[in-house]
Amino acid sequence: MSPFQQSLSSEFHDAIDSLNTTKAVDLATDDEFSDACRFVDSRNPLRVFYESEVTDRALRNDDLMSDGLYTKLTGDERGAYLHLKLISEYALAQSSKDSKLQTFQEITFLQRQTDRLREMSDEIQSQLKTNSQLLNMKLDTDPERRAQVLEQQQSLTENLVKVEAEIRENLLTLMRQYATALSLSNFDDLALPKSSEAVGDERADELMSYIASLAVQRNVVLPPPGDSKLTWAKSCLDQLLESSLNGESRSVSKEEPMEISNVKTALQDLQFAHQYLTKQYEEERSLNAGIAESYNKKQLILENKLSQANINLEKATQKYILVEHEKSILQNKFDEKSKEINELRRQLALLKLDHIGKSNESLGNGSPQSLDNPRTSGSSASSPITGLSISVESDDTTVTNPKTPLLQQQVKNGQFLQPSSYFSTCSPPKFSGSISVLRDEFKKVVVDLQNDYEAELEKERVERRRLEDLLRLHEERDSESIV
Repeated sequence: MSPFQQSLSSEFHDAIDSLNTTKAVDLATDDEFSDACRFVDSRNPLRVFYESEVTDRALRNDDLMSDGLYTKLTGDERGAYLHLKLISEYALAQSSKDSKLQTFQEITFLQRQTDRLREMSDEIQSQLKTNSQLLNMKLDTDPERRAQVLEQQQSLTENLVKVEAEIRENLLTLMRQYATALSLSNFDDLALPKSSEAVGDERADELMSYIASLAVQRNVVLPPPGDSKLTWAKSCLDQLLESSLNGESRSVSKEEPMEISNVKTALQDLQFAHQYLTKQYEEERSLNAGIAESYNKKQLILENKLSQANINLEKATQKYILVEHEKSILQNKFDEKSKEINELRRQLALLKLDHIGKSNESLGNGSPQSLDNPRTSGSSASSPITGLSISVESDDTTVTNPKTPLLQQQVKNGQFLQPSSYFSTCSPPKFSGSISVLRDEFKKVVVDLQNDYEAELEKERVERRRLEDLLRLHEERDSESIV
């Protein structure tokens, strides 16, 4: 550790570690140190070096020591050595142990990068200024444009903060490099030139020639030289700056009205287009709202009709199901009754066939009761061929209820015989065996006819059901096509 660092308090080291340079400078120039420190405090070299010289060196590309510092050191030879010694000791205290000195190319690259970042910062600030002017030009009528400008303004602000942070970081790096370079310098062997006035005259001549060339390039008339070169240089610089400012103001004054007029024209066009599109949108929305309302009403009406139709269809379906059920029940009953009727008809026909010739057989048997007492047999006689019967009275009573024209004629003529005389005169028939054979044959024929009749009737029923199903199917298809 250097003697100067050893003579400093712990507060100074804490201030250096926390990068509180202002407090470190105040502590380094405190009254607790020697008379040399008080002499330095009266000149305040540390503050000048930190706040002015290092910052200027970070932004310039020439030698490490500026002309002001060089003139100040050569002007007071008694305090020059002490001044430089304190500067080097302070730089050594500021530099860290692990810091390394970069090459000249790396330092140059950092300086150029810092210059580019400053140019970028200026551009961003100009864009922010332009956006601020746009926000002040009554953009309340266009909220979308205002939102876009505000969003762009926010993005530019974020970029500006990032650029400024990079600039500060580069400056801090450069200052640390300069401090490291100073700490490595050997100021004990520093030889100050004796002919400082000659060197100052040469530099002053270079400055005057440069000012004259600038005046020729910009076509600026310089004031006449005076006794003091420094005063004349100041006046020349003022004249050059004034001419450059006037030129910039003229160009800006010519370009700004044109740009403002273009912006106003574009803004008016956008406002007109916005009004036109807004009006068209309102008309389209009102028209579509009316159409949508009419369609909604129609939809409600159709939905009501559809619901009513569904209710009616459900009722009709239920009725149809009930009717079909009743129809099937009645059809089954009808089929059963038809079968019963056919069976009864067949039995009736068979019974009729069974009773054919019964009266003749009874006569042929010669029953005395039936011959002698016809009243007990029902006082009626039946024809053996036709099966017709007649009723007679006994003794002198007349015949009633004749069933055939021949019998009626005989009754009228008085030729009708009494049953007793009739049966007495009739001989018993001789063909009872043939009648039974005929009866059996008739039964077979009747059964066959009845079976054929039932088969035909069943076919008609099946065909009728098939036609009904086909008709129902066609009706369902027609109803579906209509829907």
